[in-house]
Amino acid sequence: MSQDKQEKKRPSSLSDWMIERLDIPADVVSGGLRAELRGRHSLTVHGCKKIEEYTSNCIRLSVKKSTLCVRGEDLVCISYLAGAVGIEGHIDSLSFDDSKGGDKNI
Repeated sequence: MSQDKQEKKRPSSLSDWMIERLDIPADVVSGGLRAELRGRHSLTVHGCKKIEEYTSNCIRLSVKKSTLCVRGEDLVCISYLAGAVGIEGHIDSLSFDDSKGGDKNI
């Protein structure tokens, strides 16, 4: 096999290698938003820049180029470390507010 063909197969960076070889989504490697909802009572959000609003009915998180709104009852932020936020309570909805037309439910 020629050297040109070998170079084409090689990923150009460690992140490309991880995406290709370990089947990790590109947005996770690039520091993008990842949310893991377990039932209706536990949520973990990775990629949070800051907590914008915190009440027992609404927690707004600044993520990438938008705001993630978590709505429900008895919401409590149980952890915030290195961009990962843990939220517990009765979760009714998650929506994005990108300041262009209001919230967008997910």
